[in-house]
Amino acid sequence: MSWDTRITEFINIISKDTSECAELIADLITRYFPENESDIFTQLPERSQNVFKRDEVEKELGQDITKEIKQNLIEYRDASSKRSEYMTNLVKRCDIFYNNLITGKNKNNINLIPIAITYSIMHLAILKERSTYHKEIYKTNKSDETYDSDLKRKVQDIETDQAAIARYTEMCNRSNSRLFNEAKAEFMKMYMNTFALDKFLPNNSNAPTIAPNREIGTLIFGIYGNDTFPDGDHGPDDHGKLNPLGDVKRDVITGFNVHAGFYLDCLTVKFKNQDAFSAGNEKGGEATTIRGLNAKHNYVIGVDVYFRDEVVSAIRFYMSDGQITEVLGNGEKIQKKTDQVNCGLYHTDFKLVGVQMAEANSDKYAHNRCVGHISFIFEHMRIAD
Repeated sequence: MSWDTRITEFINIISKDTSECAELIADLITRYFPENESDIFTQLPERSQNVFKRDEVEKELGQDITKEIKQNLIEYRDASSKRSEYMTNLVKRCDIFYNNLITGKNKNNINLIPIAITYSIMHLAILKERSTYHKEIYKTNKSDETYDSDLKRKVQDIETDQAAIARYTEMCNRSNSRLFNEAKAEFMKMYMNTFALDKFLPNNSNAPTIAPNREIGTLIFGIYGNDTFPDGDHGPDDHGKLNPLGDVKRDVITGFNVHAGFYLDCLTVKFKNQDAFSAGNEKGGEATTIRGLNAKHNYVIGVDVYFRDEVVSAIRFYMSDGQITEVLGNGEKIQKKTDQVNCGLYHTDFKLVGVQMAEANSDKYAHNRCVGHISFIFEHMRIAD
């Protein structure tokens, strides 16, 4: 079972109230430390290697930092007595683990973010267990709001600690915009699980996922064009022969007009509250109309883009209601990996809200104007500010 599947399944479990003491911990053990499979922390070096330094992750995990926590979790789950003692040890060890991970020599180590995300979900689950079942754990009839307060404080600590994100952004800014956007999207596949942290709060299991702010809740894919690919053409005239990029508009997208034949001749984006805009030749190719999109029930969650002869040759849209358009244009005979790119997380929590394009002329076949460069802006469905 992959890291992503385990985390997704456990977040889904958090979304439902447990019925008895230790049930949540048992589910945590099943996902984090399953029998006859590698534990979830062992999966992190490979899972995060496209964004973070694998050797740094392996080095930290090489200290076997979760062995004692795993043992305490199992003892707590199986206990017929002394459950309070095991819970006290769990909380203590988690606090030590957390402090070691974010302070001292690790304070500015962005490569430990995957460990921090994975660990934080485990830590909050333990605190939620204590908050929910402290009467059974400590054999008392009295409610203790301290446990609720500790849980709320830990959720706030994790949500408001944006220093790691700032450092990560600074690192990625040293690369060009396309590489940065791709890295952020890959990072977001892991980090978006923290948008569900409010589910851990008392009596809050049905809380929706929510991004902490617009900067974190926005993903840009692109800008894609032949000269932005690592193995594309980078001649001195590449940008000189292109029209300027269009303005970025963000709004509820209600539909598209797609004109495509051998290339993506023209793409028109229609908005709810702004004028539509286009790039390319509206008289070229075969016309396809997409309508009925809205902000809540049917929106674009992903776009496949195909390239040929240095321009966009085809496009394909994935909708939140499960519908997928045909490949509109010429998506045949892809010759190399960079001839196709996948834009978006293809997840219903992120919707397409903007498109930026630049026209180009393809020399081959004496073709007229078409779409040469393109980027897509996605936003989380719910943003705190």
